[in-house]
Amino acid sequence: MKARFVVVVTALAVVLGVAGAPAATAAGTYALTVTVVSGTGKPLSGELVEVWVPGSDPTLDANSDGIPDGRVVVGNTYAGGGVLFPTVPEGDYTVRVSSIYDWNASYDTAVTIAGAPVSISVVDQHVATVSGAVRDAVTGKGVPWAEVSGYSTTANASFDVRADAKGAFTAQVRTGSYSVQATADNYRTDAPRQTLAVHDGVDLLAADVRIYATSWVGGRVTLGGKGLDSFVWFGNVASHSSSAGVFHEQVEPGTSVSPWVDSGSSNFRTYYGNTVRKPDAKKVTASIGRSVTNADIALVASATVTGTVVNRSGKPAKHVSVEAQSVGRAGSAKATTDSKGRYTLRGLPSGKVTISVWGGTRNVPAHGVKTVTASQGHKVTASRLTLSQDAIAYGRIKTSGSRVSKQDVSLLASNGQWLGTFRPDSDGWVGFAGLRSGTYWVHVDGSNIRKKITVRAHTQVSFGTITRGKQVTVKGVVRTAAGKPAKSALVTVADRYGMVYAEVRTNSRGAYSVKAAVAGAYTITAKPKSGSDGWTRVGVTVKKGKSLARNLRFARGAAITGTVLNSRGKPAVGVRVETLDGRSAKTNSSGVYTITGARAGRTDLRVSDPTYVGGYRNAYVAATAKAGKTVRAKTVSVR
Repeated sequence: MKARFVVVVTALAVVLGVAGAPAATAAGTYALTVTVVSGTGKPLSGELVEVWVPGSDPTLDANSDGIPDGRVVVGNTYAGGGVLFPTVPEGDYTVRVSSIYDWNASYDTAVTIAGAPVSISVVDQHVATVSGAVRDAVTGKGVPWAEVSGYSTTANASFDVRADAKGAFTAQVRTGSYSVQATADNYRTDAPRQTLAVHDGVDLLAADVRIYATSWVGGRVTLGGKGLDSFVWFGNVASHSSSAGVFHEQVEPGTSVSPWVDSGSSNFRTYYGNTVRKPDAKKVTASIGRSVTNADIALVASATVTGTVVNRSGKPAKHVSVEAQSVGRAGSAKATTDSKGRYTLRGLPSGKVTISVWGGTRNVPAHGVKTVTASQGHKVTASRLTLSQDAIAYGRIKTSGSRVSKQDVSLLASNGQWLGTFRPDSDGWVGFAGLRSGTYWVHVDGSNIRKKITVRAHTQVSFGTITRGKQVTVKGVVRTAAGKPAKSALVTVADRYGMVYAEVRTNSRGAYSVKAAVAGAYTITAKPKSGSDGWTRVGVTVKKGKSLARNLRFARGAAITGTVLNSRGKPAVGVRVETLDGRSAKTNSSGVYTITGARAGRTDLRVSDPTYVGGYRNAYVAATAKAGKTVRAKTVSVR
């Protein structure tokens, strides 16, 4: 190990000249200077230098003062690589240098002080200087204040140094092969380690280390052209923008993301690409070491409808429920009037909106309705809505064999339009309010009983007492078209007017049983939960007090396929297409849908976008399904 050092011993008087030589500080003591340099002549600071009596035991401390008895002096080299011991007695000594570049390995050199100051120059042939810069792997620019660290794969050594403002760094290291890595703020920590080879007697220059910046996606959120303080979502991670709407979020490079902003008081949930529909959202990808800064999101504005509700006397209707339902597209809102009867309905799409208000009591409710046209980005004030309790139809229902409060009672207009379904109170009383002048039918659902009533404005009409007989059980087994038990099939028993008391699903054996009929003509309908079979129905006659057993078998279903395009002629992805009997499918990335299990015959297909408020409006197309075959419907365009 001593062979690693080249030691030069001279008299200081010779080196510095007579005038510059340090004088002896006491009789028989002289200055000892030790300088440690690398194999390339660079001074090594911080080295531990000790002067020992030759052959002394370094562990012996007779007076227990913490200083070994055999150690004469100790110190560390300064920036110039040297350390001065001013008063060392004449004699023979061992100078021990402990290297900080080799995990404190120590090396001894013999020196004699006799009549003059002595200077020792120690050259460590196995220490060299490494210099270079930490650079951005993409731009090549220096990375300021980066931390550079490395460990030797061939020796017991390591280094850790910080780069300057331009990314430059310098380190003195023991020669050998090093695994090196750099880290810095806003840079990735998983960069592959680099290998640097440092050889004896040669400084390693331009030892650049390259690292990749973290990848970010950013942009600006605006509403009506103005920046909006928002939470921007990247999957399950929310990034809070500035007050001006500027946002940025760290992302995994190479991974496509579609940031979005949730709905607010004046906007719909909006995805990158400025759309309310997730399937239509654009995606953005940041490559490694790079960021995207222009993923701007212009929020899609929603419509607001305001208005006032009053009772028939013109006084504010306080704390009543107001509901809005868009006509021909997805969209709804709810509100409660304040003490002055005012309401505000938010989050609606453009187009016609039906506004309904409900009040009164549970048994004698009051109702008001009005239609307005909403416009996204604007506030529309509806005309005053009157909650009327004038035209009321009421009566009493009596049932045999079951609680009357479980019996549904429905009101239909003379043209068959359903207006509402209510249940009587425990005494059987039920009523319908807010009725216009005209003729109506009161149905006791599932009983084959209905009663015609005529009402005039500002009147109350009693339909008297309607008595429903005891219900009987309708049961049976439903099988698939292949003859197997149809599990979880939905079975309904409708009276001659199409009114249903209850519905039930078949068990694992395909069996069903429901107490839902009284007497007369009924239609039993069975619909498969899934699969390609078509639904089936059968007409039956139920005798008073007699249960009925009837088995059903599904028909072979038909398949209907087609394409839905948007107003730009592009595929409308993720829209719902359904038949009148409830079979449905969603369009794929090409705008194509395929409905299976449709009932044979002519049917209307409704195309809707129920998931996305502010999305496509409803559209319709007719098709004629054929059992066991696939037919193609005409292409539908939605807007």
